[in-house]
Amino acid sequence: MPRGELEDEAMGKILLVGSDLTTRTSLNEMISNDDFKIEIAASGFEAGIQAESIHPDCVVVDFVMGREEALMIAQNLRRNTEFNETVLIGLLSDDDNASGFDRSVFSETFRKPFDAALPAERVAAKADELVDDGVFLHSDGANVVLIGKGRRGALNAVYTYLERQIGFHWPEPSRELTPSGARLNLDALDMVSNPALRYRGIAIHGACGPEWFTHILDWLAKNRMNSFQLFPAHYEQLRDQVLGCLL
Repeated sequence: MPRGELEDEAMGKILLVGSDLTTRTSLNEMISNDDFKIEIAASGFEAGIQAESIHPDCVVVDFVMGREEALMIAQNLRRNTEFNETVLIGLLSDDDNASGFDRSVFSETFRKPFDAALPAERVAAKADELVDDGVFLHSDGANVVLIGKGRRGALNAVYTYLERQIGFHWPEPSRELTPSGARLNLDALDMVSNPALRYRGIAIHGACGPEWFTHILDWLAKNRMNSFQLFPAHYEQLRDQVLGCLL
Protein backbone atom coordinates (compact mmCIF):
# COMPACT_ATOMS: atom_id res chain seq x y z
CA MET A 1 0.00 0.00 0.00
CA PRO A 2 1.41 3.46 -0.87
CA ARG A 3 2.59 5.53 2.09
CA GLY A 4 -0.09 8.18 1.50
CA GLU A 5 -2.84 5.59 1.81
CA LEU A 6 -1.28 4.23 5.01
CA GLU A 7 -1.23 7.74 6.49
CA ASP A 8 -4.88 8.25 5.49
CA GLU A 9 -5.83 5.02 7.27
CA ALA A 10 -4.10 6.21 10.46
CA MET A 11 -5.93 9.56 10.47
CA GLY A 12 -9.39 10.12 11.88
CA LYS A 13 -11.99 10.99 9.24
CA ILE A 14 -14.66 13.64 9.78
CA LEU A 15 -17.49 14.37 7.35
CA LEU A 16 -19.15 17.80 7.60
CA VAL A 17 -22.62 17.87 6.05
CA GLY A 18 -24.32 21.14 5.07
CA SER A 19 -22.06 23.27 7.29
CA ASP A 20 -21.64 26.97 6.63
CA LEU A 21 -18.30 28.76 6.32
CA THR A 22 -18.32 29.98 9.93
CA THR A 23 -18.81 26.46 11.28
CA ARG A 24 -16.15 24.98 9.02
CA THR A 25 -13.68 27.67 10.06
CA SER A 26 -14.38 27.10 13.76
CA LEU A 27 -13.96 23.33 13.47
CA ASN A 28 -10.74 23.72 11.48
CA GLU A 29 -9.37 25.91 14.27
CA MET A 30 -10.16 23.27 16.88
CA ILE A 31 -9.10 20.15 14.98
CA SER A 32 -5.52 19.22 14.12
CA ASN A 33 -4.95 18.57 10.40
CA ASP A 34 -2.19 16.14 11.43
CA ASP A 35 -4.66 13.87 13.22
CA PHE A 36 -7.91 14.31 11.28
CA LYS A 37 -8.95 14.49 7.66
CA ILE A 38 -12.04 16.63 7.03
CA GLU A 39 -14.36 16.13 4.05
CA ILE A 40 -17.31 18.31 3.04
CA ALA A 41 -20.76 17.33 1.71
CA ALA A 42 -23.31 19.96 0.69
CA SER A 43 -26.40 17.72 0.56
CA GLY A 44 -27.82 14.41 1.69
CA PHE A 45 -26.98 12.86 -1.68
CA GLU A 46 -23.32 13.95 -1.42
CA ALA A 47 -23.21 12.83 2.22
CA GLY A 48 -24.26 9.29 1.22
CA ILE A 49 -21.58 9.08 -1.48
CA GLN A 50 -18.85 10.49 0.79
CA ALA A 51 -19.80 8.25 3.70
CA GLU A 52 -19.61 5.12 1.53
CA SER A 53 -16.27 6.30 0.12
CA ILE A 54 -14.32 7.35 3.22
CA HIS A 55 -16.19 5.51 6.05
CA PRO A 56 -15.90 8.48 8.46
CA ASP A 57 -15.27 8.11 12.19
CA CYS A 58 -17.49 11.12 12.82
CA VAL A 59 -20.28 12.80 10.83
CA VAL A 60 -21.30 16.37 11.74
CA VAL A 61 -24.72 17.35 10.37
CA ASP A 62 -25.51 21.08 10.40
CA PHE A 63 -29.23 21.85 10.74
CA VAL A 64 -28.69 25.03 8.70
CA MET A 65 -29.66 22.85 5.71
CA GLY A 66 -33.12 22.32 7.23
CA ARG A 67 -34.31 20.14 10.07
CA GLU A 68 -36.13 17.56 7.94
CA GLU A 69 -33.17 16.98 5.60
CA ALA A 70 -30.70 16.90 8.51
CA LEU A 71 -32.77 14.28 10.34
CA MET A 72 -33.21 12.23 7.16
CA ILE A 73 -29.43 12.15 6.62
CA ALA A 74 -28.85 11.06 10.23
CA GLN A 75 -31.54 8.38 10.09
CA ASN A 76 -30.21 6.96 6.80
CA LEU A 77 -26.73 6.68 8.27
CA ARG A 78 -28.01 4.95 11.40
CA ARG A 79 -29.93 2.39 9.29
CA ASN A 80 -26.67 1.31 7.65
CA THR A 81 -24.88 -1.19 9.90
CA GLU A 82 -21.52 -0.14 8.44
CA PHE A 83 -21.85 3.09 10.44
CA ASN A 84 -22.86 1.58 13.79
CA GLU A 85 -19.64 2.85 15.40
CA THR A 86 -19.68 6.25 13.70
CA VAL A 87 -20.10 9.24 16.02
CA LEU A 88 -23.03 11.31 14.72
CA ILE A 89 -23.22 14.96 15.83
CA GLY A 90 -25.98 17.49 15.14
CA LEU A 91 -25.38 21.27 15.15
CA LEU A 92 -28.62 23.04 16.06
CA SER A 93 -29.93 26.58 15.79
CA ASP A 94 -31.75 28.11 18.78
CA ASP A 95 -35.09 27.15 17.19
CA ASP A 96 -33.96 23.57 16.60
CA ASN A 97 -32.57 23.37 20.13
CA ALA A 98 -35.90 24.48 21.60
CA SER A 99 -37.99 22.10 19.49
CA GLY A 100 -39.09 18.69 20.70
CA PHE A 101 -37.78 16.42 17.96
CA ASP A 102 -36.26 13.02 18.83
CA ARG A 103 -32.47 13.44 19.21
CA SER A 104 -31.74 9.79 19.96
CA VAL A 105 -30.43 9.22 16.43
CA PHE A 106 -27.48 11.48 17.27
CA SER A 107 -24.55 10.60 19.51
CA GLU A 108 -24.52 14.25 20.66
CA THR A 109 -26.07 17.59 19.72
CA PHE A 110 -24.66 21.11 20.19
CA ARG A 111 -26.29 24.51 19.95
CA LYS A 112 -24.85 27.08 17.55
CA PRO A 113 -23.00 29.29 17.70
CA PHE A 114 -20.49 27.39 19.82
CA ASP A 115 -17.38 29.07 21.14
CA ALA A 116 -14.28 27.73 19.41
CA ALA A 117 -12.12 29.70 21.85
CA LEU A 118 -13.33 27.67 24.85
CA PRO A 119 -11.42 24.49 24.01
CA ALA A 120 -8.46 26.42 22.64
CA GLU A 121 -7.97 28.99 25.40
CA ARG A 122 -10.18 28.64 28.43
CA VAL A 123 -9.78 24.90 28.87
CA ALA A 124 -6.01 25.21 28.43
CA ALA A 125 -5.87 27.94 31.08
CA LYS A 126 -8.00 25.96 33.52
CA ALA A 127 -6.04 22.76 32.87
CA ASP A 128 -2.88 24.59 33.97
CA GLU A 129 -4.46 25.03 37.42
CA LEU A 130 -4.90 21.30 37.94
CA VAL A 131 -2.67 19.05 40.02
CA ASP A 132 -2.65 15.25 39.65
CA ASP A 133 -6.21 13.84 39.83
CA GLY A 134 -7.68 17.38 39.75
CA VAL A 135 -10.78 18.22 37.67
CA PHE A 136 -12.26 21.12 35.71
CA LEU A 137 -16.01 21.13 35.01
CA HIS A 138 -17.65 23.68 32.72
CA SER A 139 -21.13 24.13 31.27
CA ASP A 140 -22.46 27.08 29.27
CA GLY A 141 -26.08 25.94 29.38
CA ALA A 142 -25.81 23.96 26.15
CA ASN A 143 -22.50 22.09 26.26
CA VAL A 144 -20.49 20.37 29.00
CA VAL A 145 -16.69 20.16 29.24
CA LEU A 146 -15.08 17.70 31.66
CA ILE A 147 -11.28 17.84 32.06
CA GLY A 148 -9.06 15.84 34.44
CA LYS A 149 -5.31 15.84 35.12
CA GLY A 150 -4.07 12.40 34.12
CA ARG A 151 -6.08 9.24 33.52
CA ARG A 152 -7.44 9.14 37.09
CA GLY A 153 -8.28 12.82 36.81
CA ALA A 154 -10.39 12.19 33.71
CA LEU A 155 -12.27 9.48 35.60
CA ASN A 156 -12.65 11.80 38.60
CA ALA A 157 -14.14 14.50 36.36
CA VAL A 158 -16.89 12.16 35.17
CA TYR A 159 -17.77 10.90 38.65
CA THR A 160 -17.64 14.43 40.11
CA TYR A 161 -20.12 15.59 37.47
CA LEU A 162 -22.42 12.61 38.01
CA GLU A 163 -22.46 13.21 41.78
CA ARG A 164 -22.53 17.01 41.91
CA GLN A 165 -24.78 17.84 38.95
CA ILE A 166 -27.02 14.79 38.54
CA GLY A 167 -27.20 13.32 42.04
CA PHE A 168 -25.57 9.89 41.87
CA HIS A 169 -23.97 8.59 45.09
CA TRP A 170 -21.92 5.50 45.98
CA PRO A 171 -22.19 5.15 49.78
CA GLU A 172 -20.62 1.70 49.99
CA PRO A 173 -19.13 -0.97 47.71
CA SER A 174 -21.63 -2.58 45.33
CA ARG A 175 -24.29 0.03 46.10
CA GLU A 176 -25.33 2.94 43.88
CA LEU A 177 -27.98 5.55 44.64
CA THR A 178 -29.58 6.72 41.39
CA PRO A 179 -31.70 9.89 41.55
CA SER A 180 -35.29 9.61 40.43
CA GLY A 181 -35.79 11.12 36.99
CA ALA A 182 -32.03 11.56 36.45
CA ARG A 183 -31.23 13.74 33.45
CA LEU A 184 -28.26 15.57 31.99
CA ASN A 185 -27.84 18.83 33.91
CA LEU A 186 -26.69 21.69 31.65
CA ASP A 187 -26.97 24.41 34.31
CA ALA A 188 -24.16 26.97 34.17
CA LEU A 189 -21.06 25.56 35.87
CA ASP A 190 -17.43 26.59 36.13
CA MET A 191 -15.31 24.87 38.77
CA VAL A 192 -11.78 23.65 39.40
CA SER A 193 -11.34 21.05 42.14
CA ASN A 194 -7.93 19.76 43.23
CA PRO A 195 -7.54 17.03 45.89
CA ALA A 196 -6.29 18.29 49.24
CA LEU A 197 -4.33 15.06 49.82
CA ARG A 198 -2.01 13.27 47.41
CA TYR A 199 -3.06 9.81 48.63
CA ARG A 200 -6.69 9.08 49.52
CA GLY A 201 -7.90 5.61 50.43
CA ILE A 202 -8.73 2.98 53.02
CA ALA A 203 -7.03 0.22 55.02
CA ILE A 204 -8.63 -3.23 54.72
CA HIS A 205 -8.00 -5.02 58.03
CA GLY A 206 -10.13 -8.14 57.61
CA ALA A 207 -10.22 -10.97 55.11
CA CYS A 208 -11.46 -9.96 51.68
CA GLY A 209 -12.41 -12.29 48.82
CA PRO A 210 -11.57 -11.55 45.17
CA GLU A 211 -15.12 -10.62 44.15
CA TRP A 212 -15.62 -8.23 47.07
CA PHE A 213 -12.19 -6.73 46.43
CA THR A 214 -13.28 -5.87 42.87
CA HIS A 215 -16.34 -4.08 44.30
CA ILE A 216 -14.08 -2.14 46.68
CA LEU A 217 -11.80 -0.96 43.85
CA ASP A 218 -14.82 0.21 41.85
CA TRP A 219 -16.18 2.05 44.90
CA LEU A 220 -12.81 3.73 45.58
CA ALA A 221 -12.63 5.06 42.03
CA LYS A 222 -16.18 6.42 42.08
CA ASN A 223 -15.41 8.30 45.30
CA ARG A 224 -12.17 9.72 43.86
CA MET A 225 -9.85 7.69 46.09
CA ASN A 226 -6.59 6.31 44.77
CA SER A 227 -5.06 3.91 47.32
CA PHE A 228 -5.71 0.98 49.64
CA GLN A 229 -3.75 -0.96 52.26
CA LEU A 230 -3.76 -4.72 52.82
CA PHE A 231 -2.07 -6.94 55.39
CA PRO A 232 0.74 -9.01 53.79
CA ALA A 233 -1.17 -12.28 54.27
CA HIS A 234 -4.28 -10.86 52.61
CA TYR A 235 -2.22 -9.43 49.77
CA GLU A 236 -0.77 -12.87 48.99
CA GLN A 237 -4.30 -14.27 48.81
CA LEU A 238 -5.44 -11.47 46.51
CA ARG A 239 -2.21 -10.95 44.58
CA ASP A 240 -3.52 -12.13 41.20
CA GLN A 241 -6.72 -10.14 41.67
CA VAL A 242 -4.85 -7.01 42.73
CA LEU A 243 -2.44 -7.13 39.80
CA GLY A 244 -5.23 -7.98 37.36
CA CYS A 245 -7.21 -4.90 38.39
CA LEU A 246 -4.30 -2.48 38.56
CA LEU A 247 -2.12 -3.40 35.56
